Amino acid sequence: EPHALPLSFFAAVEREHILKSVFNSDRFGEIEVTTNANTKELAFKLKESDTPFALIKIGDISGWIKNKLSGYEFTKTYDDDSYFRKLNDNPHINILMGSRAFYEGWDSNRPNVINYINIGTSTDAQKFILQSLGRGVRISPLPGKRKRLIKLRNSNLIQQSDFGNLFDFSSVLETLFIFGTNKLAIRKVVEAIKSDSDSVVDHTTLKLSKNESNCDLLIPCYDIKSSHFDDLPPFHIAASSKTRLNNYLSSVNDNVLLFSTNAKVNDLSLLRSSLSSNAILAEDDSKKYSDTNSIINRFSFHINSKRKYLSGFKKLDEEIIHFRKIAVSNEFKKIADLIKTINEITSPQAQISKEKFQKSEELFKKGIISEPIFDAIKEKASLKSEIVFEELTIRRLYEHYYIPVITSDEKIKFIKHIIQNPGEITFLNELDKYISENAYEIKKKYDWWMFSKIDESLDNIYIPYLEADKERSFFPDFIFWLKNGNAYKIIFVDPKGTAYSDYQLKVDGFEKIFNKNPYSFLGYNIRVSLKLFTENVTTLPHRYREFWFNKPKEIF
Repeated sequence: EPHALPLSFFAAVEREHILKSVFNSDRFGEIEVTTNANTKELAFKLKESDTPFALIKIGDISGWIKNKLSGYEFTKTYDDDSYFRKLNDNPHINILMGSRAFYEGWDSNRPNVINYINIGTSTDAQKFILQSLGRGVRISPLPGKRKRLIKLRNSNLIQQSDFGNLFDFSSVLETLFIFGTNKLAIRKVVEAIKSDSDSVVDHTTLKLSKNESNCDLLIPCYDIKSSHFDDLPPFHIAASSKTRLNNYLSSVNDNVLLFSTNAKVNDLSLLRSSLSSNAILAEDDSKKYSDTNSIINRFSFHINSKRKYLSGFKKLDEEIIHFRKIAVSNEFKKIADLIKTINEITSPQAQISKEKFQKSEELFKKGIISEPIFDAIKEKASLKSEIVFEELTIRRLYEHYYIPVITSDEKIKFIKHIIQNPGEITFLNELDKYISENAYEIKKKYDWWMFSKIDESLDNIYIPYLEADKERSFFPDFIFWLKNGNAYKIIFVDPKGTAYSDYQLKVDGFEKIFNKNPYSFLGYNIRVSLKLFTENVTTLPHRYREFWFNKPKEIF
C-alpha cells in the first residue's frame, strides 16, 4: 500500500545530515579506495573521514581496480578480516555494492533500499532479483529489537515516548524500497511476489460479528488547510540559534534573503516580528541549527504548512476494521476449539444482556410476567458471557461494536490485534463490573450507548496534535457513543496512565480541534470529550486534571 511521508521530512534534511549519516564526515572531500588482504572486497571513504561509507563485494576485485577505478587514490590495510562478515560491527557502512555475492545470507540488519542496475528480464535475472530481495530489510527500528515498531509497542517493549517519536517514520524504515534501471524487470518481480504472497496463508482469521444496531455511530472528520497567522503552532528553536538568527537578520536585508532562501515577503516579516517574543518562536535547547538560511527555510515551511482541522462529523463506515484482522497462527494447535468457544459466546441463546435481565426481574417481582417466562429468561441469562480459553479471555460485552472482545494478560504471539495492554484490560474489567451493577440506571439515563476498541495500526479514528513542530495522530484506545434525545456524546477514552508525559500534548491537540462544543449534525447536539483513565488522579497537574478519571462511572 502507498506510504505517505510528510514533506517536512525532506525540508528538514540538510547537507550536513547527508554528509554525516551517509558519508561519515562533516565536510565534502575526495573519495579514496581501501583494500585489504581480502581479494573480494573494496571499501570507500572520504579522505577527511576515518571510516568507510561503502563496500563492494564481488568475485574478484582486480578487474574493478584495473578497469573502473583508475584515477582514484588507494590505501592498503593489512587486516585480513572481512568488512562484510562484520557488517553489524561496522554500522558506518551505509552502501553495499555487489552482484551474485548477495545470494549468500548474512546475519546482520539488512539494507532497506536495493537498486538493481542493468538487470534484464530473463528467467535467470528474475530469479536473481527474487533471491537477492530475500537478503533485504531485516527490521530493527531500535538496537537489538528485531520487530516492527507497532509490535514492540503492543508488547510493551518500547516506551510510549519513543513510539510517538518514531511512529511517523516507522513505515518507511520498515519497508524495502526497490529501484532499478529496467522498469519492466522490476515490475515482473513485484507481480511475482504479490502472487506468491496471496497464495501463502500462515494464519486463520477469526470471524467476529459486528454488533447489529440501528444506532447512529458518529465520528469526527478532518480537512487540511493552511494555518492563519493568529492560529500558528509554535516553532521550536534553541536560544543560541535564535540569537544567531537575530544577528543575521539584523545584518541582511530582505532582498538578499528572498534570493537565498525559499521564504516569501510575509514570512520574513512575521519572522522578524516574532524574534522579540516566545509566542511563535518557542525556545527549546534541543533544536539547534547551524545554518541560518536553513532556519529561515524551516520557519517558512512551518508557517505555510497545511494542518488538520475539524470539518464535521460522519456516520461510522469502514473506520473500525481491526476485528476483521484478528488472526491466529496456524502453528496454534487448538484453532478449532477456539472458534467453537467464540461461537458459544456469540450464539443467539447468549444474547440476554444484564440490563434486560434486571428489567425482567423487576417485571417478575411486580407480577407482570409469569414465573415460567422468567425462568426461561433466567436460563438464557445464566449462559456464559465470559470464557477463559488457554491464555485468552473471551467475553461478550453487549454494548461493544463487535463481539466477542478478546483479551490476554500474557504476551502471547499466536494471535494478533487483540487487547493485551494491561491498562486497557484493567479499564475493561472495571467497566464491565460497573455496567453489570448499574445497567438499569444507565438505561434510564440514555436511549442507547455503545463503545469500541480502536487499533491504531488498522483503524482510522484519531485526534490530530502537534509534537515538536510536527503534526501527529493520537489514537485513543476506545471511543464511546451515548445518546439521550437529541443530546449526543462522543467520548474518547485512553487508559495509558500518567507515566507518558506526551499526554499533555495530546490534550492540547484535543482542545485545539474540538474548541466549539456543542456541534450540530443530523439533528443532534454533539459534545466531544476526552477522558484519560488512571488509578490515581491526585498526582496530576491541575491544568490537566479535568481530563483524567479513575472510575468508569464518570463516563456516564
